[in-house]
Amino acid sequence: MNLTAWAVYDYIKAYIEEHTFPPTQQEIAEACILAKSTVKYNLGKLEDARLIRLEPGRARGITLLEQ
Repeated sequence: MNLTAWAVYDYIKAYIEEHTFPPTQQEIAEACILAKSTVKYNLGKLEDARLIRLEPGRARGITLLEQ
């Protein structure tokens, strides 16, 4: 896994801790200064690593999986 994926994961985790719901891909892109396509790619990597679960069709469809 690359550093960008870990930065995205850390942002998602911090966002959920603060707001109690996950960020949108657009919010992740803006906060991490990434293109939305890069966010989508890294979310896929995080899902492959079983760190998150994505729910297609939902704007805030990111769930952190217990480690």
